[in-house]
Amino acid sequence: MTLSSPSFASSPRDSADRIDGIPPSTAGQGSQRTRQHIQIQIPPKYTQEPVISTLTTRFELEVNILSALLATNTQESGWFDLELYGTPERIQSAIAYLAELHIEILSDNATTQESWSFQ
Repeated sequence: MTLSSPSFASSPRDSADRIDGIPPSTAGQGSQRTRQHIQIQIPPKYTQEPVISTLTTRFELEVNILSALLATNTQESGWFDLELYGTPERIQSAIAYLAELHIEILSDNATTQESWSFQ
């Protein structure tokens, strides 16, 4: 019996497919699109909730998870390093949604605090 790799409907994207660092599905669609880098801490009470998925469905953003720190124990917070792609208005609405959930947000544009990194 041989196992094969799963096939995906879309092909992998590389830097040649991007325009100014924005994925092709968001480039050139009339509205100004931008990229926002944020880091969030999702509290334990939301570990079973689709918080990041909601950013894509409700706010029509593309989300790139750059890195994540998750414990196997759901009693601890999860940290995510994200890039959000979309219109500035939708990104701001998504950030407001996260703030309403009391999710800690560190942003390149909105904070002077020293940010964390896995590097």
